[in-house]
Amino acid sequence: MRGYADALRLIHQSGEALPVSDQTTLQLHRLSRANIGDAGQYKCNDSEIIEKYPDGRERVRFKTVGAQETPVFMAELVRAWQPCREEDRIHPLIATAAMNLDFLCIHPFPDGNGRVSRLLLVLLCSHLGYDNSHE
Repeated sequence: MRGYADALRLIHQSGEALPVSDQTTLQLHRLSRANIGDAGQYKCNDSEIIEKYPDGRERVRFKTVGAQETPVFMAELVRAWQPCREEDRIHPLIATAAMNLDFLCIHPFPDGNGRVSRLLLVLLCSHLGYDNSHE
């Protein structure tokens, strides 16, 4: 919890000055994982989302982006955000939700993807002016 609180504090203190970038995503992961183990590093091994049934059966629910491709996909995700925001053809909240879904499909970390996705949502909302924690 302390690590997650530190990451939230960074977002709330830095706001618009904290860029939507690869480095920011890695920093949020590092903070939210309290610098433990693989904190701040993309996954080294391919991963799958496995569905487990009460009877012991399993099936692959979703195959994420491969470990080797993860840095490329993450760079493209953050590169695409600014033009999407500036074009104003899609409502910003829909674009934010789409970016969050894309992030979760990439699934860049071995652990902590949900935490980082929520932190990115807070950051994106802050950039869009939805952050009222300072008022």
